[in-house]
Amino acid sequence: MQYYYLRFSLYRRTILIFGLLLLFFQNSYAFQDSALVTLNVSNTSIESVFKNIEQQTGVVFVYAATDLNGKDQVSIKVRKVKIGAAVDLLLKGKNVTWKRVNGGIVIRRKDEVSNGSTIPSNNNVFNDSLPGVTIKGTVTGEEGGPLPGATVQVRGTSIGTMTNAQGQFSLSNVPAKSSIIITYTGFQMTQISIRDQETFVIRLKRATTGLDEQVVIAYGTSSKRMLTGSVGRVTAKDIEKQPVGNPIAALYARVPGLVITQQTGVPGGGFKVEIRGQNSLRNSPSDNGNIPLYIIDGVPFNSTSLSINGIQSIYPQLSVARGASPLNSINPSDIESIEVLKDADATAIYGSRGANGVILITTKKGRSGQMQVDANFYTGAGKVTRMLDLLNTQQYLEMRKEAFSNDGVTTYPINAYDVNGTWDQNKYTNWQKELIGGTAKTTDGQISVSGGTLNSQYRFGAGYHKETTVFPGDYSDQRFSTHFSLVNTSPNQKFKSQISANYSIGNTNLLSQDLTGRSLTYVPNAPDLLDANGNLNWPTGVSQNPLQYTRQPYNAKSNNLFANLTVSYELLKGLILKSSFGYTNSTNKEKSKIPKSSLLPSIQAVTPNSTQFGNSFNNSWSIEPQITYQKRIDKHRINVLVGSAFQEQNSEALSQSASGFATEALMDNIGAVPNTNVSTAFNTAKYRYNAIFGRLAYDYSEKYLLTLTGRRDGSSRFGPGKQFANFGSIGAAWIFTNEQFIKNNLGFLSFGKLRGSYGSAGSDQTPNYGFLDLYTTSTSYQGIVGLTPKQLFNPDYAWEINRKIEGALELGFLRDRILFSAAYYTNRSSNQLVGYPLPPTAGFGSVQFNLDAIVQNVGYEFELNTTILDKKFFKWNTSFNLSIPKNKLVSYPNLAGSSYANTYVVGEPLGINKLYKYKGVNPQTGLHEVEDIDKNGSYNAADLQSINFLGAKYYGGLTNTIEWKGIQLDLLFQFTKQAGRNYLALFGSQPGLMFNQPIEVLNRWKNAGDITTVQKFRQTLNTEYGRYAASNASVTDASFIRLKNLSLSYNIPRHLIEKAKIKNVKISVQGQNLITITNYKGLDPESQGNVLPPLRFLTAGLQVTL
Repeated sequence: MQYYYLRFSLYRRTILIFGLLLLFFQNSYAFQDSALVTLNVSNTSIESVFKNIEQQTGVVFVYAATDLNGKDQVSIKVRKVKIGAAVDLLLKGKNVTWKRVNGGIVIRRKDEVSNGSTIPSNNNVFNDSLPGVTIKGTVTGEEGGPLPGATVQVRGTSIGTMTNAQGQFSLSNVPAKSSIIITYTGFQMTQISIRDQETFVIRLKRATTGLDEQVVIAYGTSSKRMLTGSVGRVTAKDIEKQPVGNPIAALYARVPGLVITQQTGVPGGGFKVEIRGQNSLRNSPSDNGNIPLYIIDGVPFNSTSLSINGIQSIYPQLSVARGASPLNSINPSDIESIEVLKDADATAIYGSRGANGVILITTKKGRSGQMQVDANFYTGAGKVTRMLDLLNTQQYLEMRKEAFSNDGVTTYPINAYDVNGTWDQNKYTNWQKELIGGTAKTTDGQISVSGGTLNSQYRFGAGYHKETTVFPGDYSDQRFSTHFSLVNTSPNQKFKSQISANYSIGNTNLLSQDLTGRSLTYVPNAPDLLDANGNLNWPTGVSQNPLQYTRQPYNAKSNNLFANLTVSYELLKGLILKSSFGYTNSTNKEKSKIPKSSLLPSIQAVTPNSTQFGNSFNNSWSIEPQITYQKRIDKHRINVLVGSAFQEQNSEALSQSASGFATEALMDNIGAVPNTNVSTAFNTAKYRYNAIFGRLAYDYSEKYLLTLTGRRDGSSRFGPGKQFANFGSIGAAWIFTNEQFIKNNLGFLSFGKLRGSYGSAGSDQTPNYGFLDLYTTSTSYQGIVGLTPKQLFNPDYAWEINRKIEGALELGFLRDRILFSAAYYTNRSSNQLVGYPLPPTAGFGSVQFNLDAIVQNVGYEFELNTTILDKKFFKWNTSFNLSIPKNKLVSYPNLAGSSYANTYVVGEPLGINKLYKYKGVNPQTGLHEVEDIDKNGSYNAADLQSINFLGAKYYGGLTNTIEWKGIQLDLLFQFTKQAGRNYLALFGSQPGLMFNQPIEVLNRWKNAGDITTVQKFRQTLNTEYGRYAASNASVTDASFIRLKNLSLSYNIPRHLIEKAKIKNVKISVQGQNLITITNYKGLDPESQGNVLPPLRFLTAGLQVTL
């Protein structure tokens, strides 16, 4: 499939799309929210006129009898005027004003609005004095908290009241079988049928406008409207549309500035996650300084790999996200929201751990109301998204024979089994189909029970997830999980406690190695891999059978617990004492077996049965006491937070290799071999961290916002005198649409905000004890084990520092149906911890040292959220985000003398490859040629002068949600503009050797004068091909557009299921990685390399609510 480019620039495209949408919305919005009405009445009650308008437009009027007498007679004659103009005429001369609230119009006295007074609650302030029933109830938000001041009115009458401080109301003389309407600013209007019920718990949903949506921030919550920092959000509704086992996979293409790369399609594998670029030069599997901080329900979560380094497993050991992902232990169905904190204002309060951004995961909590049971099940199948076009047997043999001919070999050697007649030259096997062409299956089942009263809410959930592989054999990754949450509040609302716990058991059974690379290069006329009895086949010439790795199992079992208890007490009005206690515990047991029966028979006699055992243990506890105080004085509002944090983390890792098991049945028991056949490595570490922090948030008249943050951190990972550091930030915002002159002159602009932030954060993401002298055990001498120096002491070992600055503009149009934001940021990381080279006399190659190297990340982020249509039976929402990052190494003293000399270049991005400059295939010799830059006749590091950036130039996502009656369609597109390594180079095998090749190699050089990019076939290794693979010819366009997710669901109409006492039934079909448009010729432009790519999954599911 082809990747099509538009000829005009990306910026022009963005402006054009935005302009067209604006024109469209003006028409669409005018039709709905500026609806036209026609009235021709004389001496008719205002109440009757309101009903007439409601019939024409669907707009509901809410008012108090003490504010407006609905029996007043009016006369009005208008034709096709806007509803606002008609209401102004009706209310002319009366001491009332009106305001649009979520599809309704609320009328209040002018003096009441200006004084900010409230109507007394718990009695009928709108009363028709009609006989009827008395109803009582409580109005809460989605999280169960009371909503004081909510308006409750009986539809079609003037009977109504407002809720008290506890969200309670009482109405008398309510006509039987009527309906009540509840309105509250920032929430959706809700209508409830009374019928025979007299007591209600009414939970209002947040208003659909994205600005009033509550987001979780560090140590609190806020609305998007009032944020001074940069926060991205993904909700439970977004997560449930995607059939994924790892919650990180649900963030793809949804948050600007967030890059997620799946490292392998093997279930349970890791993800590389970066927020606004690479800040640290340390980017290796064992020492990665670019991992974000993960917080789950307020508890720091250890996101490093579960796999023990050195244990042979199918997961890529050399990738940045090496091994199994610990985030697989978190059930996506238990997550309420995921927030991504990016700028200094949002992250600085986390101090030393916030330099690379913060990902906050909030789990689901119980809600007030009757007990509700939710059950969700889906199952599906997955396949590799694409196969490569490889040589068939005849093409392959042609390549091999030509290679021998080009090398002047006329008699095929004895080990050329593919061409010398040993193997059948008419046999063909598609090894991609055999080794990675299977069908992976996924099964997921979830059930939860929730409910509660106004003062106590609970939720309990349990889930099971299983995913198999496309490899031959019965392999899978499974997870059993439970989640519990209990929230209690005292009757006076002063004391609150919240406890939540998540526990999961993982069981991974896989083969020991990924078969993808072998499926691409295995000889097409090789003999069958299994004999007639199903045993491994070892005919002449086969020394490695790809299926031998299916007889070398890898197993991992994990247990993961994280729990949180939060208690708070309102000591005085606005003064709250709070403390959070967190605990995490993770254990992982790995086992990788190599039975000698899986090896070539000729070496079985000299190779014993062997097993690698790995056991890791990690636990941590944290305590965070806090004091918050909030006060509102006239137009001034302040919120002060002061707190401290204490954390301790203990980890142990034991790896053992044992060999010489008498039988395969004993290979699980390390005690079945002598101690002399066991080698052991043990590591233990303790990490301690403490901090004090504070935040002051000030708001004047909801126009001018200021946030000040400060934190002092202490970490055990740094040397004496360097363990403490100070960090802080300042954030400010101006909501200029709350200025009267903007309201008067820019009426089309419903929201406008300018915000900016500056601050610093640190990073202590470095191995424990990095500043100490370290020793390791050496080989024994006369039975005594000695010690060998491993690391030098460095007392100046200190923090890396990240300074961030950001400016942003946020706009809302047409009552926020169009929301647009644009942000520019600059992050500079300094005091980099790197390996500093030492002279040979030191006895060490290098020492970890803080160097005045500076890494800079700058970028633009754009986000557009639109409500195209919002009808009763048809809704259409679209979201688009675009990120344009740029990374650069600003300075590095003495880079040429460092270990990074051939890796980085000052002034260039960190994600570069220094390569040879490719000249092409010599038309006379038929061999690859590269430039000899220094003209010295040899090729060395000095000739690596081609700078090639392999990171993303821009990336983003596009989502569409379309609802029609009970049907909902969701589409998520992901796009990335990037370069990557050509798959011909990634094959790692020279065309002509005993490995299969892509069909493109047939365009090789054959005769003098041929012009091509594929050198002549050779059956002996030659340095020309190696230089070609290390040249810029191996860099290619790896850009792609991908239909990342499709979800189609249907809600069964309520009237068909309510007799069975079922609240909701939803049937859904979902797809993941469905379509990829790219010019990249490899298996996948995202993962690249010879690893299993992300799979294409199709699932069908059923969701039932009781």
